[in-house]
Amino acid sequence: MEAALAQGQQHFASGRFTDALRCYSDAVQLDASCARAWSNRSACLAKLGKYEDALEDADEALRADKSFFKANGRRAAALQGLKRYEESAEAYRTALVHDGTNDVYRAGLAEVTELIRLGRGVVGQASKDKFYFEKSLKDGKDAMVKGDLHEAVRHFTRAIELWVAAGKGSAMGISERDGAVLYSNRSAAFYRLQKMPASLDDAEASVTVDRVYPRGYLRLGMSLRSSQRLDEAKTALETCTRLDPENSMAKEEMSSLLSEIAERDKTNAQRVREHQEKTNAIADTRGGGPTPANNSNIESNGGVGNVASAMRRQAGPAHSTTYVYCSYCNTYNHGRDECPALRQARKRARD
Repeated sequence: MEAALAQGQQHFASGRFTDALRCYSDAVQLDASCARAWSNRSACLAKLGKYEDALEDADEALRADKSFFKANGRRAAALQGLKRYEESAEAYRTALVHDGTNDVYRAGLAEVTELIRLGRGVVGQASKDKFYFEKSLKDGKDAMVKGDLHEAVRHFTRAIELWVAAGKGSAMGISERDGAVLYSNRSAAFYRLQKMPASLDDAEASVTVDRVYPRGYLRLGMSLRSSQRLDEAKTALETCTRLDPENSMAKEEMSSLLSEIAERDKTNAQRVREHQEKTNAIADTRGGGPTPANNSNIESNGGVGNVASAMRRQAGPAHSTTYVYCSYCNTYNHGRDECPALRQARKRARD
């Protein structure tokens, strides 16, 4: 085989490319695992204008030995001959990573870069996908600004499909962070559409794709909170603020969430005392005395319904309009049947 390679080299150097091709074909027949034989035959085929065959041989060389970096230069030359200039430029860049002083690679890259600038050549599928990816991302953001949320979801979904099909962006030269941004953006659109399960799914996908993307954790925290998973929401928002301490939206959401958690965690006795303070404040403004609380009864009964009835009994003497307690959202001034939060939850369940 070495003799065939040496003879082929002599023919190639003398410009006898057909003879060189015959010698390199003999070498391939003798040892199909020899990356150098495939690579040299690729160079001969390119010189003979057989660029498709040259590209196949360059790929065979890399399959035989992926560390045979010279084959990247062969691929670049074949792709250039096929007028697939963007792919050729990428192959030249790869070749230059391993052989940065190679003047042939530098000249080839400069040539195809200029041809790309002039709009020449055949546009590859990866280039088309990248164009539509970037267009869908931009159109989705524009739709969000306009408040056209359904249209935003449609555009973000298209971009996500392209990103996944391209091996999470790698075939288009797009990073995993771009995928995380897409899922986060679509999560935000679903959130504003009150489609909480879909919003939560996308938020989780965002932080799965990129574990250090702060806005993904913000979306996750907001979606979890809307699902009443308050402690998990707190963890997500803490992660967001750790990754991005200046995120004002996360700080505001955390402040509001902590108040909600504190309200949730109040004991029955604390609720009765707060209600009693409100009742006494009303009584004071009306000139009446404070209404004594019967906390011992309420503590022993323990149930939320008993708390509410005890509150109503205590509130009676202070004013003709008493406080009403809602056992769903743990607030006052309305009953469970009139609770806006409960109505909203039922509406979401119907949707």
